[in-house]
Amino acid sequence: MEKESVFYWHWQNLNDGAGSRSLKRLWRNGRAWFTFKPFGKMRVEWSFFARHITSALWFSFGAEEEDIEFHAAFFRLFSIWLSFSNVPILHQLLEDVRSGYGYQTGVRFFDNAVWVDVCMNDQWGSRPIKWIYLLSGFGGSTGMTYKEYNHWHGFQVNFHYLNFLLGSERHSERLIGEPVERMLELHPDTTWLGRSYSLTIQMKEHSWKRPRWFATTRRIRAVVQCNPPIPIPGKGESEWDLEDDALHGGLFNALSPEEAVQAVKRSVIETREKYGLPDEIRTLLEEKS
Repeated sequence: MEKESVFYWHWQNLNDGAGSRSLKRLWRNGRAWFTFKPFGKMRVEWSFFARHITSALWFSFGAEEEDIEFHAAFFRLFSIWLSFSNVPILHQLLEDVRSGYGYQTGVRFFDNAVWVDVCMNDQWGSRPIKWIYLLSGFGGSTGMTYKEYNHWHGFQVNFHYLNFLLGSERHSERLIGEPVERMLELHPDTTWLGRSYSLTIQMKEHSWKRPRWFATTRRIRAVVQCNPPIPIPGKGESEWDLEDDALHGGLFNALSPEEAVQAVKRSVIETREKYGLPDEIRTLLEEKS
């Protein structure tokens, strides 16, 4: 009779462009699961030297999958998660308060603010703590309840220190010139299928200024409308996004109409490379061949 393994583990590479079983840059971004029967499962996830990393130190408990999870991160240097699930004592102890997201306690630093959570769970939404908004730079909310989950869902308080010291940013925008028309060349739509895409582009300057600060932040962007909309594939991740989609337009970072055209082109190509050609274009290619 074969004995059932009491310990096993597996891992995944989370770097873009690397296969899930590839060792390439695994140290940079990945995760691993360790199963100890019958004592539960441990998950470790890590990310190093990534621009999206912010500073944080918190833990959560009572999530749908994890019994308890710890997270530590420091700005653009590292971000590490450590979680435990199906731990016999913890799993039973937290059964009555278990929810989808768990109850988070800790401190985080992002968006020029400090965010403090105390047993916070916003799976069913949150409501603002009205009085705290009377204090300059402060905000907060409490977790809401839902039907049978009618117990305390904690609270969150945040302090936007730049708003407190310098005042809240005020946004303004102005049009740059008149709208212009540009043609978009896209393979295989315009090259093989003879389609034509016209882009209506309006350049705008966006400005952000704080009342008690001398500098103004400015950024040039392009508002683009696609005529006709450009077919892109559905992501296929849910029942509602299996069919073809289309890019009708959007706001793109660009300093000129020509840069805006290239930004739209990159967006369409990247989507198609990730999810494949839309069915509409694939069908036309098959008919043409």
